[in-house]
Amino acid sequence: MVADQFEELLKRMSKIAEVVNGFKSEAVQAEVYRTLVGVLGAGDLDDNSDDDGKAANRTRHARPKRKANDSSSESVDTESASVDTNDIVNTMKERADFSELSSKVLHARDLWDKIRLILYFADSAMTSGEIYRVLQGFDIKTTLPAVSKKLKEMHGQLISSGTRRPGAVIRYKLSGPAKSEAEKWMNEIVK
Repeated sequence: MVADQFEELLKRMSKIAEVVNGFKSEAVQAEVYRTLVGVLGAGDLDDNSDDDGKAANRTRHARPKRKANDSSSESVDTESASVDTNDIVNTMKERADFSELSSKVLHARDLWDKIRLILYFADSAMTSGEIYRVLQGFDIKTTLPAVSKKLKEMHGQLISSGTRRPGAVIRYKLSGPAKSEAEKWMNEIVK
């Protein structure tokens, strides 16, 4: 069985490498690699088996397959390629009211307002890493864990592609009511 998993992994390695190399951060690349290999069921290739085939002190366990999240009438496209974060930064910078957005939101203290603004301008759902890269594009000092924590705190205003768990790649977008509220909020900011 391990040999079959290994063969399947080898067949898909070039595509995995292409996806992994699409990220600049080595830490993100490593996480994406582990996730993709885990999805293929090849996460236990280093299964620490002893000579008689029994696992010796196995530390990694195969993750159970998860069911699709049917709890929401709206859905998040989980198959879309990564978002062009530079495009979002440039689109926002081209706005006539960008100086107001920059001073009142991007360079203010509230991280949720910054995330909400980015998701408002995004054409598709975004991962926490993509949101973080947009913030970096504006020279905003924050960390990926802070962005992730804020998304967790504000989950009631978001639609997500799945359940948060280690190694899962989750995409977020504003829920319908949150998007409507963000439109009103935007009109107040740029008055």
